[in-house]
Amino acid sequence: MIRSHPLFPYANKWLDLQNLDRTASWNARLRELARHRHFPEALNLYCQMLASGDSPNAFTFPFAFKSCATLSLPLAGTQLHGHVIKTGFVV
Repeated sequence: MIRSHPLFPYANKWLDLQNLDRTASWNARLRELARHRHFPEALNLYCQMLASGDSPNAFTFPFAFKSCATLSLPLAGTQLHGHVIKTGFVV
């Protein structure tokens, strides 16, 4: 059995914070695209985020939903809703 190093929990915390910073960066870009009504680009960026392996959070989804709704893309909105449920962000 491998023993854990005493600093291992801190390393995990540091990695979690790095992921939060990446998600916050994606969210800031999504917010600005939506604010300037660049909805196709916002959806494209959301897809890039997923393809990069970064995880969305509860702040990510409203920008993507607004883009789907404004562009009248009900199928994309339904798929996005499924992703919300799959990732566990249902309240």
